[in-house]
This record gives sequence, C-alpha cells and structure tokens, in this order.
Amino acid sequence: MPEIAKNFSILEGRENTAITGFSMGGRESLMIGMKHPDLFGYVGAICPAPGATGAWKFASEESAPSLIFITAGGNDTVVYSTPNGYHENFTNNNVPHVWHYYEQGYHGDNSIHAHLYNFVRAVFQA
Repeated sequence: MPEIAKNFSILEGRENTAITGFSMGGRESLMIGMKHPDLFGYVGAICPAPGATGAWKFASEESAPSLIFITAGGNDTVVYSTPNGYHENFTNNNVPHVWHYYEQGYHGDNSIHAHLYNFVRAVFQA
C-alpha cells in the first residue's frame, strides 16, 4: 500500500480502500480485511477457499468494515460449501455482511463477473 501511495495519486484511508479476491485470494482477502479493518473499509471474497478462521467480531459497528461481501456459486465443485461456512460465521457472530449466492455460479468466470459487478457497485454506490 505505501508503494501505491508513493507512485500514484490516490485517496487514502479505509473509506477509500477495498480488498477482494477469488478462491485462495478470496480467503486471503477475508483474513487480511478482517484482521485490518482500520485499513480496509470494504472486504470481498469470491468463492473463498477453506482455511480462514476466527470469530470476526468487532468492538463496535464503527470499527467494522463498511461492507463485507461474499459470493458463492451453486455449482462450485472446487470449494463446494466453504463460502457458506464463512457466511454462517458472520451470521452467528451478528456481523453485517452481504451473502451473494449465485445459483448458476461455478468456480470461475461467471461467479467472478457477478461478484465484481455487484461489489464495485456497492463500494462506489453506483
């Protein structure tokens, strides 16, 4: 992040910073975004892989990311129901989030495109 700020004209602060990724990148986005809500106001995960753990509770609503957005595909034969486990973790811990279940989605382009379209619209409120 410091390298980007050094070389590009950007708006800084968590209200201007998002992280999202696909599969293993989706798991990493969850782990990084949830561990550093002071840096990321928007956290997304597309068909996130298994391995992210934690209760993911926040001291207050203000300290939580403004948006947590998880996309899962109904035909995902790679991570299967793993994204649903993350969704249930957030639900059980009363963490506000968007659960985007794409019935025809698989572990690939159509889930990625659906997530990016909706995540970016939500972040930029387009």
